[in-house]
Amino acid sequence: MVSVDRATASPGMARPGQQVMLGVDYTILTPDNRPVSATLMREVRYGGNLVGSPYETTVTNTNGSYNDSVTYSLPNNATPGVYTVVTRLTSNYGTSQRDASFTVQ
Repeated sequence: MVSVDRATASPGMARPGQQVMLGVDYTILTPDNRPVSATLMREVRYGGNLVGSPYETTVTNTNGSYNDSVTYSLPNNATPGVYTVVTRLTSNYGTSQRDASFTVQ
């Protein structure tokens, strides 16, 4: 089992050109507790459209709960409104996804 337990975007209110910290807490549980390779991806979307490039990394972990964070720099011309951060964890044991959001002023 893989599970995205929590996805966050901080601060919740940002300005164009500012940085937003994208965080995730996730759990990996397997029957034999062997290290599992999983792909952790974050997409920032506005109005359903992808903004910039997705952040993707591969993690290898045994059973347990983990966290990861990355900094996302808003473009200087970011449109005001609500942005959605789609956080997805995928492995041979399944896929889990949670969304977070932040607002650009």
